[in-house]
Amino acid sequence: MKTSKSKIFIMLIAGVFIIYGVISSGGMYCNMEEFFSDKQGEEDDACIAKLIKRADDGNGFAESRLRYPSRAYIKRVCEKGVENLGERERYYFQGFGGDRCEAWGFKTP
Repeated sequence: MKTSKSKIFIMLIAGVFIIYGVISSGGMYCNMEEFFSDKQGEEDDACIAKLIKRADDGNGFAESRLRYPSRAYIKRVCEKGVENLGERERYYFQGFGGDRCEAWGFKTP
């Protein structure tokens, strides 16, 4: 079976687009770097902003990820102070889990 180089190239490009589409539309990962790093599931501020936008647009995967954030994110928010969050981030942080800081035993300012 012979396959030309151009067919292989087209298949590789198509594969990259398919993988990117699955990752970006699924709401499970915030970006490609997170997908390929060892920090999967750890949300930074940019990631949370993307997840909030997706959740507000009705993406169930993003809403689920906001509902069950990583322990590192909860700790960071509790140390920084929940009152310092934006309105939508506070809604998702407090709306689903109540007082997460107290539940996880993190100190608040």
